[in-house]
Parts: sequence; structure tokens; C-alpha cells
Amino acid sequence: MKVLSQSDYLSVSMVSLVADYDRETIVNLYEPIIGFEAVALYFTFLSEAKNQEVLSMSTHESLFNRMGINTTDFISAREKLEGIGLLKTYIEETSSTIYHYEVYAPHTPSDFFNNTIYYGLFKQAIGESEAERIKSLYKTYDDSEKGRDISSSFQEVYTPDLSNPIFQESINNEALKGTNRSKVNSDFSYEKFFMGCEKFSPVNTITEKSLSKKEMEEISRLATLNGLNEEQIAQVITSSYDVTRPKGQRIDFSSLREKIIFSRAFRSSYVNRDDTGDAPRLVSSDSMLGKKIDLMETTAPAKYLSIRTEMAEPAPADLILIDDISSKYHLANSVINALIDYTLATQNGTLPRLYMEKVAASLVRAKVSCALDAMEYLNSVAKKRKKKPDKPPTYSEEESSDTSEELNSERENKNSEISEEEWDALMKEMDNG
Repeated sequence: MKVLSQSDYLSVSMVSLVADYDRETIVNLYEPIIGFEAVALYFTFLSEAKNQEVLSMSTHESLFNRMGINTTDFISAREKLEGIGLLKTYIEETSSTIYHYEVYAPHTPSDFFNNTIYYGLFKQAIGESEAERIKSLYKTYDDSEKGRDISSSFQEVYTPDLSNPIFQESINNEALKGTNRSKVNSDFSYEKFFMGCEKFSPVNTITEKSLSKKEMEEISRLATLNGLNEEQIAQVITSSYDVTRPKGQRIDFSSLREKIIFSRAFRSSYVNRDDTGDAPRLVSSDSMLGKKIDLMETTAPAKYLSIRTEMAEPAPADLILIDDISSKYHLANSVINALIDYTLATQNGTLPRLYMEKVAASLVRAKVSCALDAMEYLNSVAKKRKKKPDKPPTYSEEESSDTSEELNSERENKNSEISEEEWDALMKEMDNG
């Protein structure tokens, strides 16, 4: 692995606009989680990005001298920013090494407090009573009764002609800087992975230079999707790796997937990531919803399906479907868990491929990135559907009262089911407002 040197160059760019209130959010909400050194580094990066609009890129040595920080503490602070989605780091190795740092705005206070993981870590850091006190500082909306809302709508006032070519031109314009936020990376460690490769194949060791970036991303995806830690995926990869093939084609991923999904001996031997010491801590919550979101956020989809269906070992066909959805739609694992949960609830305990793909595509279009967002989106679909009253079924007078409970249960099951055609109609209606 590349070791950071003080002589390495750095460039800093702002991916998001960071306003004054964002700075307060960093201090009030993020600092208890990431610590003061990470906060200091974040603000230094903001300053450095502005400086580099005039000056050329600088070295890490000059940055370290300004901050009075050493390499170890810098890397620790940088990782904390990366882990919580405030920073992305890229490395460019040519004649000299350049680290490119992209700085992102923090979540709004509303999004922060609605995020089960972030708010849980916040309470864990400063205590529940203090967390509630700070949360109260951001409650500014007065929801008391004010009478009838007579505000004009946008369409009533502006009536834009969307057929005008000028609107189409604006859609295709180059994206501008806004309050973009980085997606939080999975906790897959490439360093631990390569150590595992060396352990299981010391003669023909797989190194960082042996694999392409695309191969590494696919390894990380398969591991986190199936609940494998770095050492476990390294163990199975050694049998699917061919050093004689060109770089980028050395791993037979079809064979790798087949072994993970179909090999009962292998699947029963590994321990899921959430059962290991590297697992994130669950957020304390008194509500069942909070616990369910915790489970979705911290459990691999293969394991979540096993828990949700109360099966020791999910069917290979279902695991293949989950893998295909992950590969095709690039949804976060927590969102895939929410998709599994919703599909089982609305499809009578089954996972129809076409239906799941339709819902997955809708989640992608809605830019859903976490379990809570997915559940809120799918709940909005359910509410939209409930607004349309179903025609009540009729029954003959011969049906006796002792079967009423069974009939009610059957009606509830039918009402919870939603067909592919009905989903398409709901999506069209939601898109049209």
C-alpha cells in the first residue's frame, strides 16, 4: 500500500458550496463524532481550496507545518472525514505523487437528526440529554394552526412552457456546484484484504498492483453484499485468480460468484461481517422502526434475507437476484435490504425478479442512498396507493360468521399485494405529480 510522504503534492477542490451555517453544523453536530483534529483539517481544507485558486498545489509538508500536525494524526483525521462523507481522496501516481482531496458540505441539521446512524453516534458521544438539548436548538418551525392555506402555487404564478427549447437546453447544461454530499464508503479495507491474500497464497501473492481498480471495486461489492470480511473474500479469491492472464482479467468473477452462492460448504463456514469485531455498533433506539433501520444499515443483504425469511440459508436463486440488482443498479446494501423487506411484504413473501427490478429502478431515479430514505420513499408509494379505494368484495349470505376472521385475513393479504402493472401506474402518476 502507498505510504503518504510529506513531499507528496496535494490539491483541494470544493465539490459543494459550504455556507456559514454549514460551519456551525460541523462544530455543533459533527465535531462530537469526528473530533477536533478532523474538524481543524476540514476547515484547513476549505482555506486551502481557496488558496489554490491563486497559488499552485502545495505539498503535505507545508500543510503539516501550518497545522502543527504529524503524518499519523493527519491520516487519522482524514479518514474520519472520509468515513462520514465530508471528504473523498484520490491518488495520482506519475513522476510524482499527487493526492486530490474533494471537500463536501455536511448534511443539513434536519437530515443529520433524521439519519439514525449519525444521530445515534451523536448521542453516543455526548449523551442523550445533551443531544436532545442541542437538537432543540434547530426546532424553529411553528406548526400551530394558522387557518386555511391560500398560497399560490408555482404553476398558477409562472406557468412555464416546458416545450420551449430553452428549458431543454438548461437540462443539458454542465452541472454546477451545489450542496452535493459524498456517499459514505463501505468499511471494506483493501489493506486487510491484501494481508489475507498473502496469508492464503504466500507463493503467488495478490498485491495492489496485480488487480485493476474495477476488479477491486467488484471484490468489495461482493464481500459487503454477502457479509464476508476481507480475509474471507481473500481466501475464496485465491482459487479464482489466474496470474497468467492480463491485468483486469485475472479474476474469474462468474466462478467466484458461483462459489459464494452455490458452495454450501463455503457458505456455512464463513461468519457474516456483522458478527465480527469489525461490525459497526447498532444505534440505541426504543422504537421498533429504529431497530429495523439499524439492522438494514449494518447487515449484509444475504444475511438480512436470511433473517427476514427465518431461513438458515437463502435460496441460491434469491442470492443471484440480489447480486444482479446490486451489480446493475449500484444501490447501497442498506437500500437493497429495504427493497427486500418491501418486496416480501407486498408480494406474499416472494421475490419476483421483474417486480424487484422495477422497484430498484424507481429507487435509483429517486436518488435514494440509505435505508431510511428508501423506507420513506416506498411508504409514500403505499400512501399514494391507499388513496384509491378498492372495490369491496361481496360475499353471499351463506358465508357463516365463523369464517369472517379468515376472510378478513385473506382480504388484508390481497390488499397488501401490488402487481407490476399497478406499480408502473403508480410511478407514472407520481412522476406527473
